[in-house]
Amino acid sequence: MSKPKKTFRCGRVNLSVWENQRKVDNRTFTVESVTLTRRFINGEGEWDSSSSFGKNDIPKIQVVCQRAYEFMNASESEEEAETQ
Repeated sequence: MSKPKKTFRCGRVNLSVWENQRKVDNRTFTVESVTLTRRFINGEGEWDSSSSFGKNDIPKIQVVCQRAYEFMNASESEEEAETQ
């Protein structure tokens, strides 16, 4: 499995930025996507992940989303500057 480009954490909320290559009409380009998870200890006492969140997770989701948005936009700006 590939590794995320970057992961942001706030408490037990994690947001990972992924980079994938797409090919359309013989052109290859990069597409970024994100996954959002919450870590918790399951009934067997082991760490697990969920895509379900409680109301107290919402501020943490906002934090990691804002950080990811800034990171992804900064990456785009750097790439544009390199190609000019």
